[in-house]
Amino acid sequence: MDSEHIAFTEQDLREIWQGCIQNVDATMLKFLKEATPVDFDSNNCLIVEAAPFIISRYSDPQRQELLNRLLVEHTGIPNATVAFVPKASSVHPGSASINTPPTARAALNEPGKTTSPFDRVIINSPSPAVSSSSADPSDAILEQFSVGIGAKTTDLAQQNSEGSSSAADNIQIISQKPTDSLSINYGDTHLSREFTFENYVCGENNEIAVGAARSVAQGPGAENNPLFFYSGVGLGKTHLMHAIGNYIFDHYPTKRVLYMPAESFLNEYIDVAFNKKRGGFQEFHARYRENIDVLLVDDMQFMIGKEKTLEEFFHTFEAIKNNKGQIVISSDRPPNELPTITKRMTSRLNQGLIIDIQAPKLETRIAILRQKAGQKDYSIGNDVLSFIAESYFANVRDLEGALNRVITICSLQGKPITLENAKEALKVETQANPPSPEAIMKAVVDYFNISENVLTSNSRNQTIVKPRYIAMYLMNELTDLSLTDIGKIFERKHSTVIHARDWINENPEDPFIKNSLVNLRSMLKIK
Repeated sequence: MDSEHIAFTEQDLREIWQGCIQNVDATMLKFLKEATPVDFDSNNCLIVEAAPFIISRYSDPQRQELLNRLLVEHTGIPNATVAFVPKASSVHPGSASINTPPTARAALNEPGKTTSPFDRVIINSPSPAVSSSSADPSDAILEQFSVGIGAKTTDLAQQNSEGSSSAADNIQIISQKPTDSLSINYGDTHLSREFTFENYVCGENNEIAVGAARSVAQGPGAENNPLFFYSGVGLGKTHLMHAIGNYIFDHYPTKRVLYMPAESFLNEYIDVAFNKKRGGFQEFHARYRENIDVLLVDDMQFMIGKEKTLEEFFHTFEAIKNNKGQIVISSDRPPNELPTITKRMTSRLNQGLIIDIQAPKLETRIAILRQKAGQKDYSIGNDVLSFIAESYFANVRDLEGALNRVITICSLQGKPITLENAKEALKVETQANPPSPEAIMKAVVDYFNISENVLTSNSRNQTIVKPRYIAMYLMNELTDLSLTDIGKIFERKHSTVIHARDWINENPEDPFIKNSLVNLRSMLKIK
């Protein structure tokens, strides 16, 4: 790259960008993964297209320095930098993707055709075929969730013939202008075409969740309403929610679908409440209570402690449910372990179906890696896939990030993807230093959304005691501190630390303990 500029493919750019942002915090990741890398120029600058609000939010010097550092670490290029540029259109992130297929609501225009404000210019890239297994474990599970769903779903969308792109500039136009009478735009759903049932790997850890998701997608509002997924980070909750939304959007043209992170609902409610714009609440209520048939809310734990927002969400939930709409919610823990959630809200959630998604077993992790490699058009040996799968077991996000790192580094260095080169590419991550007590404390308070003062207080509330015990356990497991020293951090005797350790060791399959430890170890980069 020193003497000659390398022309990266669109897939190369995506892998570089995904590898760069995989270690940012969850909130930042949700927005940045919607940005689109478009070039890696001769000055080693990764050019990334993003919506204006993302640029304004993440272009400050501190975050810019973070992204530059992560890019350097991921690529090994000393002076690599990230630069944001505005997207060609103002469509909300997630409104279009490179693989957006033609549906009843979107038409494919010929290159050179006059475009409308709904159109978006994208670089054309062939999509690698995704191998599908003839025997999907979730198919056997589907029937038990489909009782009472009599409506047979048919594909109402006639696929338009794919427009041929110019050989000179390899550009095509994907029209985002709705063609159905209801003018329902895919961009308004905030869904991503990247996540479908077809590219979701099903295994023992998630087959019940996949079966329930398909059942809801095929008969929204009929059964399993609400559907509530919970699991650790990076285990496929968001993928399943998008898959449900995409299926409903394609097969039910009149259904108004909306996917949103819980944080977006929170921010929008705060904006309306504080600005006190005339008619603001009426518009807010109309948007969420009257104009949605399928609501998909991701990461409900972000509403913890926000009583007014939770009250508003409860009424939104009731309105959609009473209108025979479908609600799907995800969280990092089950409803009864979400502190500050009211009893009536917990009761409503418990009326539906609550499913725990576990971490994938080794065989499933290898299958996921093989599928991801196939999507990127790479043939990777079983020894390499097994090595990555055995090294990264906490969640799929880390698993995919490791694969992307191996592919990108080997590609940049012109090396074949062998076991030796894979180990070399991942040696920085696998040789990480153990976390400090301060890092463990910060991870615990961030994860449970409580302050350090509360965690070390005299409170005997179970929503505080359990996180306190988990923090003590992790410090005992991951640091060289004595039981007495750990007790001092929490202003308690060493006998309390022993009790915390024993409580966790005696209840290894308790969902709260198991999920919390998996999530926290992932946050702390403990393999």
